[in-house]
Amino acid sequence: MLHLTFTLLFAVPLVTAALAVVGRFGVNVAYSSGAQYAAELIPTEVRGQGVAAIHMVGYAATFFSAHILYLVSRITDGAARLTD
Repeated sequence: MLHLTFTLLFAVPLVTAALAVVGRFGVNVAYSSGAQYAAELIPTEVRGQGVAAIHMVGYAATFFSAHILYLVSRITDGAARLTD
């Protein structure tokens, strides 16, 4: 009986889409309420320092990404030449 219910439930695309929208809405509400609760627990100064640290790490990753890709390409080219 349960299998038949799930089969009929997902056989209709409109029902599937509606359930997906309701599920996504529920997940977004849960995440947003958790994020808001966490933001209220942490003082503003600490949150500001955390955001600044995350931005600095992002900028550093952006700066070094080209260098890392260049080094990886050099290493893999050298390894390919050794095997030839």
